[in-house]
Amino acid sequence: MGCTPAPAVHVEPGTTVEDLLDLLRRDSMCCELSLILIIKEEIIDVKGWHAKPLTVCAHGIPSGKPSSSPEGTTHEMRQEFLILAERAEAANGKIFIHGGAVERHFAASFPTTLSADIAASMLVGWGETNETHVLELRVSDEDENPVIEIQAEMTPGRPAQAKPAQELRQLIAIKGPFPIGKAGQYKLQAFADGVAQEPPFRFWVEQADQPGPVPPNRQSRRHPAG
Repeated sequence: MGCTPAPAVHVEPGTTVEDLLDLLRRDSMCCELSLILIIKEEIIDVKGWHAKPLTVCAHGIPSGKPSSSPEGTTHEMRQEFLILAERAEAANGKIFIHGGAVERHFAASFPTTLSADIAASMLVGWGETNETHVLELRVSDEDENPVIEIQAEMTPGRPAQAKPAQELRQLIAIKGPFPIGKAGQYKLQAFADGVAQEPPFRFWVEQADQPGPVPPNRQSRRHPAG
């Protein structure tokens, strides 16, 4: 049986995480969970980069991979994949990715915005369901200075079709664009409950070649009559 979509919730800047979780918490058997994006402790619209009402959802589905440990054993949340894509959307227990794993981006000038979405899948152990987890996505430059930090709290439930000791897959899509200050190499990395996940996704933002001056068209020149 499918899940009923979570209702839209009007969220004002400054709303606490606890208040949001109370509003968005679903029945423990529902496979849909809600993500609350927090940057510098403010609720923002990632696409527009300013405070406004925001609701972002991801969908949890069974991964199909039973855990090797018996039921009830606690397993940490772990990364299955993490990439940048031209477009990404999580809906109805699926993640739709267009132009995935784009690693080279170009900009005419800096600072700029990175026109890309983040697509990720996290696996949560059977014993870790119905518990609150913190997922942080961080983009760092070549000197390991963080330039983008996105934090989400999630409380994944157990879908009715899940099997004992099965890992639950959480599909996540976060819409861009994202601000980039300078050209160079960048690293997108996930942190699950404070633990760095591997591998990170590395990408480059480069200066686009500027067109040179157009040479005069000699054939169009007029010559004085002889």
